[in-house]
Amino acid sequence: MKKLPSKYYMPIFMLLMTLFIGASLSAIMLWLDKGFIESFVSTWLRNFFRTWIIVLPIVFITMPLVQRITKLLAYESKDN
Repeated sequence: MKKLPSKYYMPIFMLLMTLFIGASLSAIMLWLDKGFIESFVSTWLRNFFRTWIIVLPIVFITMPLVQRITKLLAYESKDN
C-alpha cells in the first residue's frame, strides 16, 4: 500500500481518533440512556454523525494547544 507523505500524519491521526472515539462514545451513551432499543443502530448513526461533526473541528482547533501543554509536561521522543 502506498503511503501518504508525513505532513498528513496528524490530520489522518486526528480524523481516525475522532471517528473511533465519537463512534464508541455515542454508542455507549445511547445504550446507557435508552438501552438496546429497536432503532438503536439508526439512532446511534444519527447521534454519531452529529457528535463527530462537532468534535472534529474542536480537535483540529485545540490540537496545537494540547501539543504545547504536552511538551511542557513530558519529554519529546528523540526519534522524531
